[in-house]
Amino acid sequence: MVAVGGDRYLVGAERPAQRRLADGVVEHGHVSAPQPTGRAMAVTDPTHLALVGLMGSGKSAVGQLVADRLGLPLVDVDDSIQARTGKNVRDLWESGGEEAYRPLEREIVLEALAPREPQVLAAPGGVVLDPVCVHALRQPHVGVVYLRADPALLTQRVIADPQPRPLLGSNPHHVLAVQHAARDGQYTELADLVLAVDVISPEQAAERVLAAQIIAAPSPHSG
Repeated sequence: MVAVGGDRYLVGAERPAQRRLADGVVEHGHVSAPQPTGRAMAVTDPTHLALVGLMGSGKSAVGQLVADRLGLPLVDVDDSIQARTGKNVRDLWESGGEEAYRPLEREIVLEALAPREPQVLAAPGGVVLDPVCVHALRQPHVGVVYLRADPALLTQRVIADPQPRPLLGSNPHHVLAVQHAARDGQYTELADLVLAVDVISPEQAAERVLAAQIIAAPSPHSG
């Protein structure tokens, strides 16, 4: 893990040797001298961006801002499931439990990360629990950003959010604290950028993601 400009950048075991960063080049886990322009060349530039993190971390909001700036579509898994089935997460959970929801979740994640047209994915919180999805996130054409926040703050956000979150039950702080303890290391290991979002707005988070140049804006002549 390498600290650059207050944020943390990582090179996972299955990542390319060099990645785009805001202030320098990570090569084999070491930072070179920062480039005067703040730009870095990469061996393989990801074309897809996936935002990971717990419920309430702002993946949908930040993802939409980043997608708009890059001119890419955003795939929000919960919205995609509702569009595909006509049911929201709560309806699916109540009618069929986790078995009714997880296969759809995996299907949409894999479709979004397929190496076709570049896209931004707001990944579900449980994506790191599915080895098939984790394998897809580790592909060299996918850049991963972990939006990290304290469970107490996440609790405040999800309580204020009218979106149904049946997984959190009647004690969301306890569930989020347990999930954070279990998944923080998994999110971090996958990520090219670990971004603390406790005290920054979605707009500020999006600016930091864009500044990291994890994926470049597509060419106006592409497609």
